[in-house]
Amino acid sequence: MKTLVHFLGKTKLFWGLAVLYGLGVLLSPINRKGVNIFLSAGNQSDVLRQVSINGIIAVGMTLVILTGGIDLSVGSLLSLGTMYAAMLFTLQGWTAASASAIPLLAIVCVVLGAYLVPLASRNWARDKLRASAATPGAEGIRQALKIMNGEKVEKKITLDTLAIDRSNCEKILKENGLA
Repeated sequence: MKTLVHFLGKTKLFWGLAVLYGLGVLLSPINRKGVNIFLSAGNQSDVLRQVSINGIIAVGMTLVILTGGIDLSVGSLLSLGTMYAAMLFTLQGWTAASASAIPLLAIVCVVLGAYLVPLASRNWARDKLRASAATPGAEGIRQALKIMNGEKVEKKITLDTLAIDRSNCEKILKENGLA
């Protein structure tokens, strides 16, 4: 019984999703042919298509956060891409927007990736603070690499923390070249 409770506690998010899905199946109306609308292939593919962008962004941001970085441009790039796509979908024919779509998006991606993203984040976490402060994600990767190399890993790992408040924020910003 204790093992079952432990298992349910570890997988509670999955079970919450399963209950929500089950409610969708039970409460969904039935069409004229007697088929549950929620379970129809068209509805399932629509739902998957609508959440796919969030899933792709979540995977990318997870990788960025795990390596101890930060990327502030995700929302901006999503908005830019959405607006450009909306313009392409609403204007019919071969327009200036459709003719410039691929070259313009390629230029925007190269410029944002090579210049604006490092400028916005200033890479200060990677260059300045990473040596003194580890993120939990980066430390987890370091410990996993140790395990894969056959090295011993301690059971408890304590990360150094840096408390930033009004009394020391100016000093920390100056030390890291941000003020």
